[in-house]
Amino acid sequence: MMDLKLNGKVAIIAGGSSGIGAATAKALAAEGCNLIIIARNEYRLNSFCMQLAKDYSGVTIYPFNSSLNTQDLVNLVVSFCLRKFESLDILINCISGADFIDQPFELMPEETWSNAFNGKFTGYIKMISATLPLMKQQGSGCIVNIVGLTAKEPSAALMVPGIINAGLVNMAKSIANEYGKHNIRINTINPGYINTPRFDKFITKTSSATKTSASEIIEQVAQKVPLGKIGLPEDVANLVLFLVSERSSYITGTCVNIDGGLSKSIF
Repeated sequence: MMDLKLNGKVAIIAGGSSGIGAATAKALAAEGCNLIIIARNEYRLNSFCMQLAKDYSGVTIYPFNSSLNTQDLVNLVVSFCLRKFESLDILINCISGADFIDQPFELMPEETWSNAFNGKFTGYIKMISATLPLMKQQGSGCIVNIVGLTAKEPSAALMVPGIINAGLVNMAKSIANEYGKHNIRINTINPGYINTPRFDKFITKTSSATKTSASEIIEQVAQKVPLGKIGLPEDVANLVLFLVSERSSYITGTCVNIDGGLSKSIF
């Protein structure tokens, strides 16, 4: 069994109570990481953390029910982490992105753009801004941003999240270049079709719009993927584990697709 040497590390997961974030929390806990998990849905967050603590009794897990609307709230999370653990080794940003847009570009209201940017985009920026000084002081740290394929492959229906995702990839590369000298690594993961609540929402919406059963829509989507199937949150979580471990100590500023071969780009 490969030792990832994550036992005793401290991780914050922003958006960690369901989907990819929850799978990542389980994977990190299984490796012996202590966790602070941030989410907005208090009931789901507390239930998930209680079960996680029961399953992995050797680690410490704190739920932190909050949005990331202000820098003060984000700073509070980091301060809480320092009080409880005195260090921070890993930051995982896994905030849900903007919804699918059915409107033509010229009809999109300004709120569509501002709401999207004030969610995932600024949330990631605030989390990274709050944690970088600590990691810099420590002389080490790993950051992984969960983004999406639209960062590289534009889509009219996904224009808003695509623009946000492209900006996040650019930001990560810039941070990698600036903070590599402090032994801080930051990488981006672009998931394709992954079986998450967000994917379920997409299937339900498409099924309703096309008057086609959900099972048929899922089959059609799977057929677009060279591997012929929908990915699992655990698939992404396994990649996260590698990227935050010493096994990837020479990888930073990289954007990795995990999509069953769906992406058509070569870079």
